[in-house]
Amino acid sequence: MIDETSERLAIEALVAEFAWRIDHGEAARVPELFTQDGRFAVPGSAVEGQDQLAEAFSARERQSHTTRHVCTNLRLEILAEDRARGTVLVTLYRHDRERLGELTPFAVNDYEDRYERGVDGRWRFAERCVVPIFTRPAAEEDAAPETRSSRTRRA
Repeated sequence: MIDETSERLAIEALVAEFAWRIDHGEAARVPELFTQDGRFAVPGSAVEGQDQLAEAFSARERQSHTTRHVCTNLRLEILAEDRARGTVLVTLYRHDRERLGELTPFAVNDYEDRYERGVDGRWRFAERCVVPIFTRPAAEEDAAPETRSSRTRRA
């Protein structure tokens, strides 16, 4: 029998760790949160597998702006003991200088996720797809890899 409460807590921790690593200068460690063949996609671009993930998130770590990903509204569906899917609403704040900056959201995205539990019992992202909902006008031209898109979906 699946304990949905403990599974939800473990997946919430995974979602929070993804954001924390990016926001605190440890983006190069994000690929550890994905399966070996994990996929991270934004509209018009995707990376797949540990080598491509490592390249993409190492590049993100070298960027100089400060970000904060505020993750809310996790909608989770446990599909089996080792598989789940979910959607997370992410409000992204970004400032191009260190530390203090104006409080203006840079983008609002849905993250559509597929999760898999490894043989070690840990949940990881099998796939994370960024779906832009709202962006600032300048966000399209200079977006961080996790928000870059060729379109913005309208509500």
